[in-house]
Amino acid sequence: MARQIQKGAPADIFISANGYWVDYLSKQKGLNTSGAQLVARNALVLAVQKSKGPTRSFTPTKEAFASLLSGGRLVLADPALAPAGDYAKSYLIKVGLWAALEDQVAFVPNVRQALRLVETAGLPAFIYASDAYQSQKVSVLFKIPNTMTPPIQYQASILGKQTRQAHSFIQFLRSSDATLIWQEYGFQTAVQE
Repeated sequence: MARQIQKGAPADIFISANGYWVDYLSKQKGLNTSGAQLVARNALVLAVQKSKGPTRSFTPTKEAFASLLSGGRLVLADPALAPAGDYAKSYLIKVGLWAALEDQVAFVPNVRQALRLVETAGLPAFIYASDAYQSQKVSVLFKIPNTMTPPIQYQASILGKQTRQAHSFIQFLRSSDATLIWQEYGFQTAVQE
C-alpha cells in the first residue's frame, strides 16, 4: 500500500502494521507523514482449518511442525511484501525453526490470502489474531507470545495536507468510543494518551 501511495494513489491517512512503511513514506519526496500515532495492536497466530482444529495443545517444535505439515506446506505472507510474513519469519528464526521449515513455506502476497488458504485449502498459516477472530472457518492452534515478535502496532499517519477531518478521525481511532469496535474485530486497543 505504501508503494501505491508513493506512486500517486490518493490517500489522506495511512495506517500500517509495520513502522517501516510509515518511515518509508516519510522519506519520500512530497509525502509528509507526521505524528504517527498508535491506534491498535495485534498478535500473530498459527491457524488451521476449523475441521482440522486442535485436538491437543501445540508446542512449536520441529517434530510438531513435521506432524502438522505431513509433507505439505506452511503458508506465510511474503516477508518482503507484508508485515505479517516478516513477523512470522522473524519468530521462526528466533526460535530456531526457520531452517527446518523454509523449504516447506508457501509465500503469498498478503495475510488475507494466507487466511483464504487456511479456510479453503486446509493449509496451516501464520496470520493475524484479528483475522482468525473474524473467520468462522479457522481455529487457532498456537498464539505467538508478544515478546517473540516485534510489536505488532498499527500506526496512523496523516499524509500531505493536514486537515481537521484527518486529525479528528485519528483521534476517534484512539478514543474510548473506538475501543469496542477494535475489540469487536479482534484487535487489542491502543491506550489513550
